[in-house]
Amino acid sequence: MALALPIAVPTLTPPGPGPVGSMITVSGTDATPFGIVEVYWDTLATKIGEGYANSAGGYTIMFVFIPEDVVGPHDVIVYDDLSSTINSETFVIEPKIKLSTTKGLPGDSITVTGTGFGDELEVGIYLGTITPLAAESVTLAGTPVTGTFANDAVVIGTVSIDVDVTVDGEVNSVAVTGTDVVTVTDDGEGNLDGETLDVAVAGGAESGEVDVTITGSINYKTGVITLTATGVDSTGGTGEVTDIVVTIETPCAADYDYAEYLVTPAAGVTTSDLGSFSAVIMVPAIAEGDYGDYTVTALDTAANTATATLAVNYYITLTPAAGPTGITTTIAGRIKADTAFELRFNTVPIATGTSGTDGSFSDTYVIPSVLSTGFYDVAVVWEVVESRTEQFHVTAPPQVVYAPHQGVAGTVVTISTITGFPFSSGANISLYLGTTTLVNSTQMDDRFGPTGGPFSANPGGFTNLEFTVPALTPGPYALKVVDQFGASTAAIYTFTVLATPVSTVTLNAASYFQGDTLSFTIFTTETSFTAGPTVTIRAPTGSIWWTDTWTLTPVGPTSSVQYQDQVVNGNPLTLPADAPLGSWNWTITYKPVSTGLSTKATGLFTVAALPTMQTVLDQLDAMEATITGVITTTEGDIIAVINTKTGTITTKLDPLMPKLQAIEDTAVIIATMLGEVQVDIAALDLTALNALGVDITAIKGDVATIKTNIGTVTTSVSALDAKVTALSGNVATVSTTLGTLEGTVTAIDGKVATIDTEVGTLQADVTDILDKPSVDMTPAWIAVVLSLIAAIAAIFAVITIRQKIAG
Repeated sequence: MALALPIAVPTLTPPGPGPVGSMITVSGTDATPFGIVEVYWDTLATKIGEGYANSAGGYTIMFVFIPEDVVGPHDVIVYDDLSSTINSETFVIEPKIKLSTTKGLPGDSITVTGTGFGDELEVGIYLGTITPLAAESVTLAGTPVTGTFANDAVVIGTVSIDVDVTVDGEVNSVAVTGTDVVTVTDDGEGNLDGETLDVAVAGGAESGEVDVTITGSINYKTGVITLTATGVDSTGGTGEVTDIVVTIETPCAADYDYAEYLVTPAAGVTTSDLGSFSAVIMVPAIAEGDYGDYTVTALDTAANTATATLAVNYYITLTPAAGPTGITTTIAGRIKADTAFELRFNTVPIATGTSGTDGSFSDTYVIPSVLSTGFYDVAVVWEVVESRTEQFHVTAPPQVVYAPHQGVAGTVVTISTITGFPFSSGANISLYLGTTTLVNSTQMDDRFGPTGGPFSANPGGFTNLEFTVPALTPGPYALKVVDQFGASTAAIYTFTVLATPVSTVTLNAASYFQGDTLSFTIFTTETSFTAGPTVTIRAPTGSIWWTDTWTLTPVGPTSSVQYQDQVVNGNPLTLPADAPLGSWNWTITYKPVSTGLSTKATGLFTVAALPTMQTVLDQLDAMEATITGVITTTEGDIIAVINTKTGTITTKLDPLMPKLQAIEDTAVIIATMLGEVQVDIAALDLTALNALGVDITAIKGDVATIKTNIGTVTTSVSALDAKVTALSGNVATVSTTLGTLEGTVTAIDGKVATIDTEVGTLQADVTDILDKPSVDMTPAWIAVVLSLIAAIAAIFAVITIRQKIAG
């Protein structure tokens, strides 16, 4: 049972049959949207084209050429690159021959090129009508036996001869005899062969059987055949047949086809394993009275045949035979040898001369600019009444139609290929950008022209051409098409070489949680896109989960899909809370104007489940995490340094559930779920202490009570390292390791001042004040208000720790 293939059977236009070199269009449906579709010949080893499917899976691949191969059916295969599926349609190759010239005289050499014949077969080439002949009576005589057909130029592989044979011998010493007919055929290589089994022989009561074989040869050019017969005893009869003699009787009856002329080269012609050949033939000695059009026929031994027409006659040629005014045409041909002639253009004599020893003549003529468009007779006249005439077609000034009118260096302009008309007919053409940069030509690419012949559907025209934009400095250039005979476009066409655009398409993260919103960085220096960017998200199963087409917004020299247009406006790409976990795929396709080619960017990302506090704690336990220190940042944050078995990570303290244990001397002791950590107060930026919400609520004797948002502790007053930094009357300003306060000085003993504050009495060092002579040292009560600055707050969320550990 045949399996249904995801990609539909392709359509071939035209569907064939046709010769090698035929150009077809391959189209179809059901390919992967925006995927590559490749076209192969017979197997996946020979690619002959490729293109892209559209958003609906349809595709049209133009300019697919049938490759060199043997006659018969072949598979044109379409292959969907993304789904790895194939399907195919049949194209049948037909034989074809082409002549190097369509006009000639006896003695001229002409090259015949053939394609699409059988694999490594002999080929006969004939001139003129091929006629079948049946049951011709051919006289045979001599040893070996010979005969000659009534007609020469025998067509290979068509010979069938019925040969009468008489068999004589002895059985048990009794003479026996018998007769039969052996059918002999040719193998296309000049060999004849035939066999008849069990020819009955008898004499008196004796009998037997003899197997008869005839071999021989045929000269296709002369029609001469040679035959030799042999016989061997076979089973049956009353005894062994001895002294066997086989006699070929005359006449024989021959069936064969013959042509007017056999022009196969003496060395013969054999096709390649791909069914192609090339042979040089000579126009035979045809009498002048028999000049005219002759059919050239090529036929291989498998009966594959193709024809072309050759005019055997005096002739005149125009090269080119059509074109605009101002071009130079060459008027040449063949007439009688050593004969005076006159050339005429529209009945007006333009040149005279004498033909060569082979009858050839040649001259050039510039088509006058005064001529209007139309057809004009060009003739060669000799011996007063003999003439040959061709027509020259004066066409309008050449012009080209092409699109696009701009492109990036290195890309092939194929969106709308160049079309031109009308140049000189049958002319090679060249395309220039600027004055000297040759972009493409018929010599560089045989598909780039030549222009159509004078009797073609598009005389002097060409279509479906393409060129690669050269690496020129960006800017506008004159586009000029010139043919080999001087026809040229006017300086009115331009093509702009664009700077190579840069496009960036990236997903902004490599992993997401269920419920997260995806966003991309998309920007380009392309002028615009003809399609896209279209975003497709596929789940781990390969199914399409989300798709949308976004709009590029110009911003200066670039265009981008802005962030708000992705996650706020339109259709934000948000993963649901139950999104499947695992590896997802994203694909963005777009078609820039600069190349006209569908372009794809793709990548992977992972989706994970949202973490909980327990999962974080479990991970910390599994990693054997321990706080080894803290760091104060310039922003005032206190960061914990955590050592794990897989490395060191850092985070703010809040997720670690800190609790103040004590302040001893200059150290703050904090307990966390990962262990106890000590912070040197002197080493901390005081602004970082704001996060603790620190307040000194009481000072009693040498004990200070300190309240923070992670607990209340007591410590010795000496740990505050109090120093008087200013006196104004009896008001002192006191600096401590935990902040600044004010109070009333009640006594000064040496370098120590006793100061009353709202929270209690403390003693402070007045050394700094004693060094300032302008300071009033009068004892006074000092009103002290202790206010420590803000906190260790704004701790990283639990997710921060999770991400750091995961990283």
